Amino acid sequence: MEKRLVRGKRVYGRVGLRPVFGATFLFSLHYFFVLYINSTYISKAVSTETLGVLYIMGAALTIVLFVWTPHLLARLGNYQLLLLFLIFEIIGIAGLAFAQSAGALIAFFILHQAIPPLMLFSLDIFVEHATKNAVTGHIRSYYNTIINGTVVISPLIVGFLLKATALASIYKISLVFLALFAVIVILKFRHYRDAHYREYPLATTAKELFVRKKILLIFIADILLQFFYATMVIYMPLYLSQTIGFSWRDIGIIFGIMLLPFILDEIPLGAAADRWIGEKEILIAGFAIAAVSTLLIPYLGAKSIAAWAMLLFATRVGASFIEIAAETYFFKQLSDGDSQLISVFRMAIPLSYIFAPLAASVILIYGNMTHVFTMLGLAMVLGFLLSLKLVDTQP
Repeated sequence: MEKRLVRGKRVYGRVGLRPVFGATFLFSLHYFFVLYINSTYISKAVSTETLGVLYIMGAALTIVLFVWTPHLLARLGNYQLLLLFLIFEIIGIAGLAFAQSAGALIAFFILHQAIPPLMLFSLDIFVEHATKNAVTGHIRSYYNTIINGTVVISPLIVGFLLKATALASIYKISLVFLALFAVIVILKFRHYRDAHYREYPLATTAKELFVRKKILLIFIADILLQFFYATMVIYMPLYLSQTIGFSWRDIGIIFGIMLLPFILDEIPLGAAADRWIGEKEILIAGFAIAAVSTLLIPYLGAKSIAAWAMLLFATRVGASFIEIAAETYFFKQLSDGDSQLISVFRMAIPLSYIFAPLAASVILIYGNMTHVFTMLGLAMVLGFLLSLKLVDTQP
C-alpha cells in the first residue's frame, strides 16, 4: 500500500485527507441544506400522521442496501461504489426538485432517504484508510467538525432563502452542491487503492458484534444518538412551526445557534480523548446533558427565539459529546479493512429512522408532540446508564 509524504501532506493510495475533507464539506452542504425542510416539503404529499411511514420505508431500503454494500465494496472498490451511490442520490435530489406529482415526490423522497448513509459509509472508508490509530480522535473531530459546520450554516441560509423562494428551489441548490462533490470525487479519488476488505456473512458479523462487547455497547450508544437526531429532525421543525408558531426565518436562527456546539466542542474533545481522558467520561457527560435538556423541552411553551435557542443549544452540547466519543471509541477498535463492521455501525442511522417515527407515531395516537420529547429524554437517560458499563480505552 502506498504511503508517503508529498509537500508535507500525507498521501494514502493517492488520496490525501484534504480532498476527502473537501468532498465531505460539499456532500454535507448538499445533505443538510434539505434535511430540516424534508418533513415540511413532503407533508404536502402525505398527512403528518403518515409522514413517519415514508421515513421508515427509506430507512428499510438503506438497511437492505447496507447488507449488500460490503460485497459490492469488495468487487467494485470504494471509488466505484461511491460513484454508484452518487448517481442514485443525484436522481433522488433532482426528482425532489422537479417532481410534479405526489407519487413521484414520495418515490424520490424514499430514494433520497436511503442513499446518504451509504455515501457516508464510503467516506468513512476513505477517512479510516488515512488515519493512524493514535490520532483517531483528532482526525475524527476535524472530520465531524467539517460536517457539523455545514449543519450550522445550512438552516441559517435556508431560513433566509425561504423568504424569497419556494421549498423546491432549496433542492435545486442542494443539487448544485452535489454536482461539485461529484467533480472532486472524479478528479481526486479515481486513483484510490483499496485495502483488502474482509467479507463475512451478515450472521457472522452480527455474532462478532455481540462477542466484542466494547463495539456492541458503543453501537447501542450510537443508535440512541441517531434516535435523538432522527426524532429532532422529523418532529422539531413541525413542533416549532405548527405548535409554537415560529416562522422559517425564526427556525433558521434557532437551529443555527442550536448547532454551534458541533463546531465548538468536537475538536478539543477529540484531542482530549486521544491524550488526557477516555471516551467513557465524555460519553457519560454527553448523555447526562442531553437527557436533562431534552426532558425540559415540553415545559418551554414561550414563543421566544432566545429561550428556544438556548435550550436546544444545550441538547446539542450533549449530542456533540456523545458523537465524538462514540466515533473515536468505535474507530479505535477497527482498521479500514473492517468494512463489514463499519457498515453495521452506520446502520444505526437507518435503524433510528425506523425506531423514531414508529415510537413517535404510537405516542401521537395517545398523546401529543410534547410526549414525543419526553420519550426522547428518557432514551438519553438509558444511554447514560449504558455508558457507565463501557470499558475505557485510556489507562
